[in-house]
Amino acid sequence: MHNHISKPKGSGEHQRRRYQRYNYQNRCVIHRENRFVHAEINDISRGGARVMLRRSSKLTVGKAVTLAIRDFDPIDAQVCWRQGGICGVQFLSSVDKNPALSELLTRFEAAGAA
Repeated sequence: MHNHISKPKGSGEHQRRRYQRYNYQNRCVIHRENRFVHAEINDISRGGARVMLRRSSKLTVGKAVTLAIRDFDPIDAQVCWRQGGICGVQFLSSVDKNPALSELLTRFEAAGAA
């Protein structure tokens, strides 16, 4: 597995967010309608993730997608922003409904508090 935990992000932009974001790299696939695009998670929180697209895509802001993160159950999300090959997605349901992902975030939170 090539994901890792690191310190939470805390710059001014991130301080106004509802959830603490954590550096996290893992492969994922974004499903939209009958299409999909391979991508990589760059950071994650209980509210969403920043994703780097591996190839050009017609993924647009406001679109509902399903984010399939390697080693976790898929989670429904919405594209909140996009700048070139990087986009932000907001989870549409609580990560608590995705036990393995919730456990990962709990570990990040515990490591950040230590």
